[in-house]
Amino acid sequence: QNIEWVTPEGGGGPNYPNM
Repeated sequence: QNIEWVTPEGGGGPNYPNM
């Protein structure tokens, strides 16, 4: 599982895409 800091749609900060 690769953890990358990204800003998903409808977000307001760095969250995990796979969680």
